[in-house]
Amino acid sequence: MSNDVTDKSWWQGTVEIDNLIYDEVILSSCYVEMRDGIKIAVDIYLPKGLNAKTKLPAILHQTRYFRRQKYNLISKILRFNKNIKRKIIDRFVKNGYAYINVDVRGSGASLGIRKMEWSPDEIKDGAELVEWITKQSWSNKKVAVVGMSYTATAAEMKLTNNHPAVKAAVIQYSLFDVYTDILKPGGIHNESFLKKWAMLNNFRDMNILPESITLLKKIFFRLLINGVAPVSNNREDLNLLRKAEKEHKKNYDIYSNCCKIKYRDDVLSDGITLDNFSPHMFSKEIESCGIPIYSWSGWYDGAYQRAAVNRYLNIKTTGSRLILGPWDHAGNHTADPFVQISKVKTYFDSIGEILRFLNLHLKNEKNGLELENPVHYFTVGENKWKEADTWPPEKFKYSKLILGQGTLLQRNQNTDDFSVYKSNQNATSGDSSRWTSQVNVEKKRITYDKIASQDSNRILFCSQPLLNDLEVTGHPVITLQVSTESPDLQIFTYLEEIENNGKVNYVTEGVFRTIHRKMSDKRRLYTTPYPWHSFKKEDSLDLEPGKITEISFDLLPVSYLFKTGNSIRVSITTSDTDNFETFPEKSTELKIYHNEGFTSCIKLPVKTILEF
Repeated sequence: MSNDVTDKSWWQGTVEIDNLIYDEVILSSCYVEMRDGIKIAVDIYLPKGLNAKTKLPAILHQTRYFRRQKYNLISKILRFNKNIKRKIIDRFVKNGYAYINVDVRGSGASLGIRKMEWSPDEIKDGAELVEWITKQSWSNKKVAVVGMSYTATAAEMKLTNNHPAVKAAVIQYSLFDVYTDILKPGGIHNESFLKKWAMLNNFRDMNILPESITLLKKIFFRLLINGVAPVSNNREDLNLLRKAEKEHKKNYDIYSNCCKIKYRDDVLSDGITLDNFSPHMFSKEIESCGIPIYSWSGWYDGAYQRAAVNRYLNIKTTGSRLILGPWDHAGNHTADPFVQISKVKTYFDSIGEILRFLNLHLKNEKNGLELENPVHYFTVGENKWKEADTWPPEKFKYSKLILGQGTLLQRNQNTDDFSVYKSNQNATSGDSSRWTSQVNVEKKRITYDKIASQDSNRILFCSQPLLNDLEVTGHPVITLQVSTESPDLQIFTYLEEIENNGKVNYVTEGVFRTIHRKMSDKRRLYTTPYPWHSFKKEDSLDLEPGKITEISFDLLPVSYLFKTGNSIRVSITTSDTDNFETFPEKSTELKIYHNEGFTSCIKLPVKTILEF
């Protein structure tokens, strides 16, 4: 049963989160040699003045993005080196944890060559590093693995090692299925993300840290930061860093490799497919470890909120939790459209919540978390946190709205035949969308406030004003009956709220490539609360020219309150030029059918009756 929880942070006032046992933190660094001779750069953060008899639990974080930067003298004078990452680490350590930050092999100051992401060797390194931690004089032999984005997947994949010292995992803002969650959402090439992400990683492999892709900011940051921090300034370690830089130049090219992918089972170099390094393929192994996992994402975090849901549904271990908030990628800012621009900084104490989780599972401290429902989610438009014991929450059932006559969104079938949309290569969700969020090098606020300017590029289906407030929580599903002369189309569907003054509020969206429309529950790789598509080559189906064909796919999950007097709108287009690959070059007509024999509709997960 779902329970409403008032205000912004349901745990505020319940417990005292911080127990600042220590006042200061000291940093030391070393190389740890792996089984094959590869040396891994490791930073160790410990409380200053730690008693020799005191043993601490450890937090292990493995990153591809530099465990620590080398700051120039000018940055130290300006105190620019007091960055937010260090403040987070210090908070964990002062609360009684050792924090171990690692450059994964083939990155930063670590040696080795990268042939893929989250390689088997990188995963094995995780087990050896955990074992190394347990042998340190300060260790109590309990370890948590944590991460965000790439580093979260690194943490998740470490669980396949089933090391007995690992007691908990915090997996934030990260993929579960490499193909559908990031590289090819809905089977469509995520061009903008991939190009920027590959570029930034290429810079890192050259030991440059570009915090921005604009020239002015590049120059500014180069004056302050000089690549990755060496393990030490002694000759041997500096020589190892130079050796690492030479090796990293041989790392595989991310962009060219991923551009080869069209289907889930397409082969990359060395016979590798995306599923070879995708967490969903290891869910049973991870589940068998019995480790509690905190899955974490935001409504505006690309498709990663769906990934967090799927992780939670498919890796069922005691103590696991799911949280979905009004955040962008990494949760640094709220992307709630009803929050003023001056208040974009997130109010949520994520580190405090992580401490509650780790204190429970590594220190056995009862802090109220064990009494709460495992699912927490934020309802946009209502400004309220809620909790549930399942996802989707109970009592939310699908209610159908038909894409109908005269571009109305209505409850009843009609006899009108079809609506016509001419494919448009200029449509976009903008360069500050949820898809921008995941490589937001310009630090833009995630917003869709200009989405109304795209109305002329889309076909719109709008309901009459609502007679009551309507909460939509879960995974909307769109089913279209279409015909076209093109064998392959990309379909972008947006769910929106139209205020009575005409203002358009973005709610969520679904993206899908029509060649992947075949559905089969028998071929599911994991449990999902929405229609399953394999995205494999053998299931690919071209559209037959002029033939009416059904296409059904999910919109990304959301919790949103539509207000009384406002309308529900569905808008459809065939491109998102700022974010995804665009095709075909020639425009074509798309007919959307909504007569008695062929019903195009959207199903919304609601717990009250839709009334207009």
